[in-house]
This record gives sequence, C-alpha cells and structure tokens, in this order.
Amino acid sequence: MFKIHNFRKLSARILLGVFLLMLLLNSLHHHKRNTIVEK
Repeated sequence: MFKIHNFRKLSARILLGVFLLMLLLNSLHHHKRNTIVEK
C-alpha cells in the first residue's frame, strides 16, 4: 500500500510538471507569434 501511495504521489508530480511545462511552452509560442505579428 505504501508503494502504491508513493507511486501516486510521484505520478502526480510528473503530471504537474508536464502540465506546467506545456503551459510554459504554450506561453512562449504565443509570445513568439505575437512578436512576429507586431513586426
């Protein structure tokens, strides 16, 4: 049971990290697009 709980915590952290990474990439992509549009 401890292993399962630990695995859940680890998977939750990984999912959170991936989510934040995708948000960061998405914001960077929009920023690049906006700068291109301004030029």
